[in-house]
Amino acid sequence: MPDSDSSSFIAYTELGKFEAANYRASLTTDSGTVVVLSQLGMNYDQLVKEVTESWGDAMARGLLMEEPKVFYEAPCYLSSQQQSTQCRARIYETALVVLPYNGIPVRFPFSEFVAVTLESYKVRIATRGRGIIELSRLGDNTQFFVEKLREATKSVEAASIETIRTMIPSAGYDELQKLSRLMIEGRAACRPDVEAISPDLWPKLEKCVELSPVADSYRYLAGLAETSLEAVGLRKSKDQVYVWFMLPLSGRAASKGNVVALEVTSEGGHATYLFRVLPRGTFRTETYEGFVKEAAVVIHELNEAIIATGFRREPIYLSEDQLNTPLYSKYLYASKHLDSLRHLRERFVGRIIHVTFDQWKADLTDALNFNATATDDSLRWAKSELDLTSPQAEQ
Repeated sequence: MPDSDSSSFIAYTELGKFEAANYRASLTTDSGTVVVLSQLGMNYDQLVKEVTESWGDAMARGLLMEEPKVFYEAPCYLSSQQQSTQCRARIYETALVVLPYNGIPVRFPFSEFVAVTLESYKVRIATRGRGIIELSRLGDNTQFFVEKLREATKSVEAASIETIRTMIPSAGYDELQKLSRLMIEGRAACRPDVEAISPDLWPKLEKCVELSPVADSYRYLAGLAETSLEAVGLRKSKDQVYVWFMLPLSGRAASKGNVVALEVTSEGGHATYLFRVLPRGTFRTETYEGFVKEAAVVIHELNEAIIATGFRREPIYLSEDQLNTPLYSKYLYASKHLDSLRHLRERFVGRIIHVTFDQWKADLTDALNFNATATDDSLRWAKSELDLTSPQAEQ
């Protein structure tokens, strides 16, 4: 316990436990330090409320769960494995975020929802892959909460259909419904899945890339890639649709591939991001079929991770030193505790900034050579120190 005469500062992201009872409160840090607050008197209830809510807000912000707009929030209980946890349930534009009063926030994307039902004053949410989410003790807010949740879920589905229809106006009703499920929340749809809906759809989706600012790089990368695994996504932001794609570069050791190339158009500059597929130590002896199999898995994982991190690219490529500066410290907690971001950073090889096409192509070749010769998976390619310390406007 720190000296009672000295001031103490505990960042919410370093708080491991908060306990309050009998007008006393104790805060335990991740390192095990305990700070006890006593004789709180009439300030007790307000302090407990502010600490628990501020802690949850800080954790949600640190884990990149916050969105610009909150549609509704209500206090409730989250039920799981015969236990009920007091929490707040917050409805954002694309996800439900549950903030326990003494725990880590959890994000449930609407794209995972199968059904939202109300049973005996309990809100039950059936999901893909996470089972049933049950929220209870919402009181008079129950019906309104369900309505807002259903409304937000339908808005995400409608937005997906609208985005696709904007870019592919000739797509029919059934095609739109099926394609929107693949591309909901901006996900990239893989070529085999699109062609399974209709063989005519993939050329139309690919046309979106060819009409975008990344057309030249896409065509060049496609010449090096295993195109049967390529994926294209459409993301709407601020009333504008942005195109992004992933291409696994050839899995033959002689071609110096072993990466998935990812590129996103944006409001400012843009770049090509390379992510390692196989461990560098095993790539040279892996079969081409083995590479293709692993590349399919990596593309799926990258797809979900990019969505989970809200298409933020800065926290992917920033170095550890940069993350420990005031400008980028907002990503520091997520880089250590958000699994999707950790996965992206672990596989990240390098970022090739677009200045001119010839410069981009030369840098790409250099990065692929680096990835083919390096043996340590933690090493990253960088053109220069300037590339490491001067992020472009790509958010």
